[in-house]
Amino acid sequence: TPLYSSAASDVYKRQFQKAIDRKSYASTFFGNHYPVAEGVIEPSTLYYKSQAQNLQHDPQAANALLEKAGWKLREDGYRYKNDEKLTVVYPVVDGKAGDILVQDQVKKVGFNMVLLPVTAGDASNRFIAGDYDLSRGVLSRGDPVVIQSHSDVRYSGSAIARNRFTPEVQAQLQVLLDRGAAEPDTAIRRGFYEEVQDLILSENGFFPVYALSLIHISEPRDVEESRM
Repeated sequence: TPLYSSAASDVYKRQFQKAIDRKSYASTFFGNHYPVAEGVIEPSTLYYKSQAQNLQHDPQAANALLEKAGWKLREDGYRYKNDEKLTVVYPVVDGKAGDILVQDQVKKVGFNMVLLPVTAGDASNRFIAGDYDLSRGVLSRGDPVVIQSHSDVRYSGSAIARNRFTPEVQAQLQVLLDRGAAEPDTAIRRGFYEEVQDLILSENGFFPVYALSLIHISEPRDVEESRM
């Protein structure tokens, strides 16, 4: 399950990505031999690319960069800037034990991850209004066109998809997806879809948490902490 993201500040999202300990998550819930999430799509999907190098758990770097960006750690364990707490709101319809583990992991670098219990209707309203920071999703199918149903606003009616990327990044993504879908040469087609995966991760549009599942962040509420 991944967490999805959008146009929130790059520093904010990059440090959240670094705060997630995927190896610990996999071993805690599935055992020491369970595969660790290494990409924005599942390994079972055609043209999957391991992105493990860019998904390293690095709380030291996250702390240092947040500090440099002006987010100061206080005695309560959270970071603040201009008296605003570094908060991400995650509307939860059906809570998972893993949500609490991720919450604990990101607190170690100063994030206040709020697990907000909501009804399905309230969650939908929040997504439409952009009044959220994180949402849960699954990105698994045999063909890489699954990315279109999750991230391409021409094919997805989801408000979360509309919130995930800036218009400029959405345009880049659509060009690559169109080229990948139209290309008959499998080697060239693979290249396009690998570029798609790299683009999504470079924008931190998805936060891979464990294999067969992920978490997303969006351009959420109009608050200081989401726009560092």
